[in-house]
Amino acid sequence: MFKLSVKLSFALVILTALVLIGLQSFQAKPVLSETPDIQALNQPRLVATALTPPSLVRAVLGGRPVYCCT
Repeated sequence: MFKLSVKLSFALVILTALVLIGLQSFQAKPVLSETPDIQALNQPRLVATALTPPSLVRAVLGGRPVYCCT
């Protein structure tokens, strides 16, 4: 009886794995050939800038000084 339940649980694990692998084929996949042609992405270097630097406020968290942006 014990060997039957081990075989049954093993079969259920295998069946579940096969179902999950089969379900992956129904999910949407990105199409690389349809990426937009953006001139900014063709530049050799991208630099992200902000209009102003963040204003940091000193606070205490767990007895340690930390800085938080507002």
